[in-house]
Amino acid sequence: MGEQVGERTENVDYCHTGERLSTVAEAVHGVQTPGTHAWAAQQRAVLQQGVDAVLEALHSPGGLSEPAQETLRRERAFSTTNRQRMQYPAFRAQRLPLGCGAIASSGKHLIQLRMKRSGYRRSVAGGQAMAHLSADRAAPVGQAA
Repeated sequence: MGEQVGERTENVDYCHTGERLSTVAEAVHGVQTPGTHAWAAQQRAVLQQGVDAVLEALHSPGGLSEPAQETLRRERAFSTTNRQRMQYPAFRAQRLPLGCGAIASSGKHLIQLRMKRSGYRRSVAGGQAMAHLSADRAAPVGQAA
């Protein structure tokens, strides 16, 4: 993908990470319990310091069911694999968006609306060329165009 869009910083959507923490909380503490909500909220607060702090909490406390242990293993593997894409404090310091909403909205406005205007005819190659031009002209986050 880098050869198509150039230099970029990838991140895992912060809200998506929060949802994954809620999944772990339900596996460990049960569905919709006070312990579930408290643990998930605590881990989202810890996530503000970075994913490494959260990884510590994703180790099995023992005595869990096999499905709960599997959820912990899966989420620990996901977080470990995507560690570089979950460096939220560094992204925040660079003033990068932590969610995918801005990216999805840009895609819709910059590409989809232009490609679907009434009376317009676009080829795949023409659409790709337009996408490249739009990406090249886009200003970095926090800077005016």
